[in-house]
Amino acid sequence: MSATNEITNSGELVDTKYAGEAGEGASEYRRILDRAEERQECPFCPEFLQQGNEVLHKVSGWSVISNKWPYENAETHLLFIPDRHITDIVDVVLRDWFAIRKATAWAREQYGALMDGGALVVRYGLRSGVTVRHLHFQLITARVDPETGEVPEGKHVVFPIG
Repeated sequence: MSATNEITNSGELVDTKYAGEAGEGASEYRRILDRAEERQECPFCPEFLQQGNEVLHKVSGWSVISNKWPYENAETHLLFIPDRHITDIVDVVLRDWFAIRKATAWAREQYGALMDGGALVVRYGLRSGVTVRHLHFQLITARVDPETGEVPEGKHVVFPIG
């Protein structure tokens, strides 16, 4: 699927492989993904994104939200999500890159940890490990020791791919 809001096949919206167990003991995250797939409602499309997510900032057709399920050892974990439903990195056009740059600048002003470094990452495609297939960028900083200003040994943020 490319640059469209049309969802046609089961499995195009989410991949629950990395979202934990299904059923009664399922995590809130897994339940959200299962419901999205069942109803064929993309959890990152604008009409559903605002259900339970506070949009922190809007810029040129992109929303910035805080990740409700940040990676272990992350100090800051923001998501940059385009309003239009795209699933492939090649569908990111020049105006999107400018929006991502503006969103990053805004985030750096709001979150001091980002001034010292972080990572802007994106996964796409069936073998990437992405759980929500609506393309999104993640801006992440690692938690640091306040005394040393360094990431403690063995406490790095791990960003899984595949």
